[in-house]
Amino acid sequence: MISSARAFAIAAPGASLRRLAARKGIALRFSPIAVVLASSGGGAILGAAAAGGRGAFVGYVCGMLAPWIALRVAPDRRDARVGAQVPEFLDAVARSLRAGRSLATSVSAAASEMREPLATELRPMLLRVDAGVGLRESLAAAKAAASNGPLSTALAALSIANEAGGAQAMVLDALASSLRSRAVAGRELRGLATPVRLSATLIGLAPPTVFGAVVAIDPVTASQAYASSAGRAAVAVGVVLDVVGLWWIRCLTRFAP
Repeated sequence: MISSARAFAIAAPGASLRRLAARKGIALRFSPIAVVLASSGGGAILGAAAAGGRGAFVGYVCGMLAPWIALRVAPDRRDARVGAQVPEFLDAVARSLRAGRSLATSVSAAASEMREPLATELRPMLLRVDAGVGLRESLAAAKAAASNGPLSTALAALSIANEAGGAQAMVLDALASSLRSRAVAGRELRGLATPVRLSATLIGLAPPTVFGAVVAIDPVTASQAYASSAGRAAVAVGVVLDVVGLWWIRCLTRFAP
């Protein structure tokens, strides 16, 4: 029978991986615990085949960290879906304004119609408005808490519309159209950058892949590289430079939503 401490040690990494995937908006097709165990076990087997006992330990640690690293570098799909829903939210507010409702009523009605994940972002504001808090204060609090660029822009526009009045529906329609155009342009830029990013990533992954293949085929080469301090330092410097290069490539090909 598995003790409670051992069960917690197995379940905690899986729960942490699930929370990270949820924040990224990525649906895990397999159990997080199975992913962690499979990656750590596979890393241990590859490390053992390449460099024996020490390699098995290093491979196990690298395999254990691999799912978190992959999720960290993965694009934030949830943030992109929130941004894509913001124009729909503005359209709903504008329709409600044309029906003769006030801005506060229109914002509440539009927020209640939204689907996830935007509904989660708007729920605190909706609760404040329903509790009788003024629209100005509710919008200010929501804007302060918003981390999504299009959503922050939309909340700022609603705050200005609440203060200035005028043709509010027309202004919100124009902003929704502008956000859609910006999203289309962003998708086109990311599509143009994808081949460059993939090629650069493959170039960055080539040195460790070749080195791993050489170690697996001829372990004597690895033992000679690790035999001297100069060889170990060269391997360490090479790994650091390769990681820095991959990070720099990602920075150069990153686009703001």
